[in-house]
Amino acid sequence: MGCISSLIPYTLVIIYAFSNYYVQVNANSFTVLFYCLQDQYLLIFLRQFFIHSLLTISMVSIILIPLKLPADNTKTHNSQAQEYLLKAAFLYNFARLIDWPENTFKHNSDPFRLCLIGNDPFGAALESLHNKKVRGHPLTIQRHLRLNNIDQCQMLFISRQEEEQIPTILKTINHAPTLTISEVPLFAEKSGHIRFFLNNNKLSLEVNLNAINQSGLKISSRILSLAKIVSSEETTQ
Repeated sequence: MGCISSLIPYTLVIIYAFSNYYVQVNANSFTVLFYCLQDQYLLIFLRQFFIHSLLTISMVSIILIPLKLPADNTKTHNSQAQEYLLKAAFLYNFARLIDWPENTFKHNSDPFRLCLIGNDPFGAALESLHNKKVRGHPLTIQRHLRLNNIDQCQMLFISRQEEEQIPTILKTINHAPTLTISEVPLFAEKSGHIRFFLNNNKLSLEVNLNAINQSGLKISSRILSLAKIVSSEETTQ
């Protein structure tokens, strides 16, 4: 009964989100779900169900989820999985709440491309986004991209592995309408668009609004209301 009762908050979270268009979830409750279930197949089913529910909720509103990472080192892998599940939901919201130039797509059937350079820290979390619709366009995931192909991407996630290459990557994009996202420190100050970071163990955003505007993108005020706005280093010296 302990595990069954611990699932109740998930049902309440989903109901509350749909009825109030806003949800704020303590990530410790995620840990209960991932740890208490012993049946491997039931765990896989519930994990996929919850990912789908999270993305469905995200279609209604940006999701704010305080991410409290467990102190126990044995839980590191699971806490990272939770973290990137939330980040994947944010990526989907970025695709929905940012406007690309009208000439971005030549045909209605053209895919909306979410690309990754370097190691993929998301794993299965991104697979839940595959073929989701972004303003009528199917979302596709492209991994291990080469520099000479990044102009085909609407969104580009740059992994920590590529930190030293960030100036080259951003120079290659050269104000093209490609939204750049990373976790690398000072990414936004280096003219990247959006950076994920932890603030008091909560998932937060830094946004370089000037860099986004220069790329021809229009970002929703709903994203800006959640973010810390920063400027490029060269504009503050």
